[in-house]
Amino acid sequence: MKNRVRFIAMLVIILLASASVSAQPGGVSLKPVLKAGGEARYVISGAVDEQVTPEGANGIAGKVQRTVSATLLLRAGVAAPASLAAKEPMLPGTATLKVGTPGDDLVYYEAVIESFEAHTIIDGAEKPSTDRNIVGQKIEFALDATGNVVKCAMPIEASRAGLVELVFSMTAWAPRTPLEVGQTWGNPNPSIALVGNYGYITTAVLADISKQAKTRYTFASLTDDRAIVEGKIELPQTGATMMKFPVGPTPVNVIASGGGSTHIEVDVASSRIVSATSETVVNGKLVNIQPTRAGEKMQPRVGALVETAKFTIKLIQ
Repeated sequence: MKNRVRFIAMLVIILLASASVSAQPGGVSLKPVLKAGGEARYVISGAVDEQVTPEGANGIAGKVQRTVSATLLLRAGVAAPASLAAKEPMLPGTATLKVGTPGDDLVYYEAVIESFEAHTIIDGAEKPSTDRNIVGQKIEFALDATGNVVKCAMPIEASRAGLVELVFSMTAWAPRTPLEVGQTWGNPNPSIALVGNYGYITTAVLADISKQAKTRYTFASLTDDRAIVEGKIELPQTGATMMKFPVGPTPVNVIASGGGSTHIEVDVASSRIVSATSETVVNGKLVNIQPTRAGEKMQPRVGALVETAKFTIKLIQ
């Protein structure tokens, strides 16, 4: 009987000790920033579908679909690329960008493009592409101590298709400080001046409707080294904005808003995203008003907009 009581007591002590280790007082870093020398291979994809249904006999109608998908080999702690030191692009078809004040603590990364596809379909017809084949080329960038991109060099086609912003948005959502399970954080005013920083994993390139995002995240759970983060996305709009809808093309005023959710899994031991998905829906109206002669009644053309978007990132190695 005494041995049994002693065994139970020891088991309780072990369980309490392991529980305290799992809780990790002081919090856990959720920043998915690879350690120097580390690498990860990802499949990244994005799809935006814009459907406009006419209101009235003369209403605006159209459908635009844009997609991008790629496989990337991401490496951290590479030597500072010459392309990031150059004042001008070193290769034809590349672009360089500096969006911050570089410090002494920069970590350099490269993302080798192993596969790449991008498509635009307007009213059922695919738009012909004149883009070069960029498989084998690299997206090169530097992150500061906070995980923000301060300078980058990229193939223009990768930027135009939204791939570059998707890569950079992989770190833009993360909290700056370690957190404990149950804690929340948000990004009410993301700085779009920082490349790919919209507050969640996305790219604005695939959509015609400009938006600002408000995001709210919860550190939902931690099992072993796997952290689960759940997020709520709000896409508000203040007032109307002008744009040219691709179908036509037609200049329109846009009033739209929406929201969605995001789910992120992070391996906190290796500081890598395991998987991430963002899904949003935006509803609104497009209005086109043609000039009229004096005394003529205006006849606005109106279309009801539904925009659905999904972005995914998955670790495959």
